[in-house]
Amino acid sequence: MKGRIVFLLEELSMKELLEGLLPRLFPGLVFQCVPHEGKTDLDRKYCYQAASMARARGSVYHCTG
Repeated sequence: MKGRIVFLLEELSMKELLEGLLPRLFPGLVFQCVPHEGKTDLDRKYCYQAASMARARGSVYHCTG
């Protein structure tokens, strides 16, 4: 099974940069960019998103913070 890399990003501009750059540097790389509305938004949603991704893989993730 081939995996993917998930980037949790602070802003939309970083998503646009990575979506243009990564396929050139690593052809065939499977990745997903999840932009947020700044560092505060990313911090607030990180635990929920990480736990959700772990559940989708059948893993357990616990976040305190």
